[in-house]
Amino acid sequence: MYLAVMEKPSYRTIARFKVEYSDLIDDAFKTTIKISKDNDLIKIHHLSLDGTKIKQKHQLIN
Repeated sequence: MYLAVMEKPSYRTIARFKVEYSDLIDDAFKTTIKISKDNDLIKIHHLSLDGTKIKQKHQLIN
C-alpha cells in the first residue's frame, strides 16, 4: 500500500498488471533469487510459491 500512496487497487487492476507484465515479474523474481544465491544470502533447499513446495533434486534417478 505504501507504493500505491495508500490507495487500494482493485482485483482487476492487479490481475491486469500480472497479465501485462508477467515477463518482467518473472525476470525480476529470477534475478532476485540469482543475486541472493550468488552472494550467499540464501541457500535453496526448496522453493515455495503460493504455498506450493517444489523440492530441489540433487540427482536424477533413472
